[in-house]
Amino acid sequence: MPLAAALVLFGCRPPVEQAPARPAPMIDAADAPAARSRVTVRVDPRVEVFSMLQRVAGLPPYAPTRADPTPYERRVDAKLATLAGHPAVASTQRLAEEHGIGFDGPMCLAVHLSWPGLEPRVPLRPLPPGLDDRWQDVDVHAYLGEVRAFVAAGDLEEFFAQERAFFDRVEASLDGFVRRYDDDTMDWLEAYSGTRVDAVVLVQGLLTEKGNYGPSVRLADGTKEAYEIVVLWKPDEEGMPRPEQELFVFVVHEAAHSYLNPVFDGYTDLLQPSTERLFEHTRAQMAAVGYGDWTTLLRESIVRAATRAYLEHIGADEAAAFAEAHDRQQGFTWVGDVIDVLDPPLDREDATRLAEVFDRHTPH
Repeated sequence: MPLAAALVLFGCRPPVEQAPARPAPMIDAADAPAARSRVTVRVDPRVEVFSMLQRVAGLPPYAPTRADPTPYERRVDAKLATLAGHPAVASTQRLAEEHGIGFDGPMCLAVHLSWPGLEPRVPLRPLPPGLDDRWQDVDVHAYLGEVRAFVAAGDLEEFFAQERAFFDRVEASLDGFVRRYDDDTMDWLEAYSGTRVDAVVLVQGLLTEKGNYGPSVRLADGTKEAYEIVVLWKPDEEGMPRPEQELFVFVVHEAAHSYLNPVFDGYTDLLQPSTERLFEHTRAQMAAVGYGDWTTLLRESIVRAATRAYLEHIGADEAAAFAEAHDRQQGFTWVGDVIDVLDPPLDREDATRLAEVFDRHTPH
């Protein structure tokens, strides 16, 4: 199976006067402008810590699958060999078994924490908007105490400090690839969704294996940070990513979650019945890509539609064709119809038309 076909994607109205101007088609990084405003590219130690816990616990999609591990993965695995029996690992396995906390769940928690220290950046009770209901019945503070002990036992702050030169090279490589991805994309998503995000952080996940994630956090001052955590794309012998246009599909997809999830979360009264019926009809297909409930199907359908609409908007024909094929391969055969019925900026009428699309794709 091609690498891209196996990837999974996850996420955690002011009036708009007019849509932004059409950006230029995707161009080579060497020809792109260097300016950037609200978008930051980084390797994030918080993401690495929770990925390590999932990896050593053997939980998909973080569990090692690469036939030829990167040098960084080998260094990580040597470190994790000394930590396999740590209480935080057992708790991570228990959270997956008892609460279904895996895939995007650890990443949603990670962005709500500080580094170093892993202290909550916002109160975790009641659950903040970006931390989903799987964490509701978990003693998060007790778990974080174990995670901090895991970090200390592995001396992970020092480990990441020693990896800083490698991280810098990874960040520069990814930044070069998406250099043109800045306010143009954000402005388009804002116009499409009718919502705003204050900052986007594109994170190179070095250990996320096949998972891409789009968590977000709203801070006490009202600032909303959107994270796009993307897989390491076809790494070379040094473990450096070799991104191609297909990766841009996942970059836009994960950003779109932060803009679009809140919009349709407000229309569940209209959407839940039709989405639940479609989910029951496609349950096996959704399970195969890690989607376990109707809410995820709803969010994925909308975000995939927005992603393809944006790629077509900027003339990224190769990426748009890849996105369509990827959607069909994962069972999302109705996304083209979703694109046709959405009329941005999105509102309750769009939700009504979306429900009709889901009903048309559900056998009665």
